[in-house]
Amino acid sequence: MILPAHLLIAALLVLGVQGHAAAAHGVPGMERLDGVAPAFVLETDSPAPLSLETLRGRAVLLHFFATWCLPCRDELPKLAGLQARLPADRIAVIAIAIDEDAGAIAAFAAQYGRGLPVHVARAGEVPPAYWTWGVPVTYLLDAAGRFVARALGPRDWSGVTTDMLIEAAAASGAR
Repeated sequence: MILPAHLLIAALLVLGVQGHAAAAHGVPGMERLDGVAPAFVLETDSPAPLSLETLRGRAVLLHFFATWCLPCRDELPKLAGLQARLPADRIAVIAIAIDEDAGAIAAFAAQYGRGLPVHVARAGEVPPAYWTWGVPVTYLLDAAGRFVARALGPRDWSGVTTDMLIEAAAASGAR
C-alpha cells in the first residue's frame, strides 16, 4: 500500500522534526533534512558491496555508531527490533560502525546487534556530508534516496510513531 505524502508530513510533525525549531519543541537533536543523500559504497564480507543505489525503492535508516559509545549499546538492539517489526522489502536498517578494529566490531555486533547486519565504514568510503556530528547519528532516507531527517544522539526506536515515520518515508519516494 502506498501512503500519501501528507502522512509523511504528519509523521514528521508528530515527531517534532521541524528543522532547528525541533529543539525548542522538546525534541532535541532531531532535524528535518532536504536533498539527495550522497552516494557511497561499503565493502562487505559478502561478494557484493553495499551501496545506497541498491537500496532505492526502500526507506533507509543509516545508523552510525562506535563500539566505545555507551549509548550505542542500548540503541543497537532497538534498531534490530525496528528492522524485525517493519517489512524488509520496504525498509532497510543499516548499522555502520566507524571503528577500525574488526574484532571489536564483530564482538559488539554479536553482543548487541541481535542479528542486525553491521557494516564497517573504512576511511574514505563515506562522504564527509555524513560526518557532521559524533555518534550515534542516524539518517532517514526516503525510497528515492532523499534525506528526510537526522537524529543526533541516541533515540528509542521502539515506538509506533517511529514506525509511522519510517513507513511514510518508504511510501514517499516509492517508484
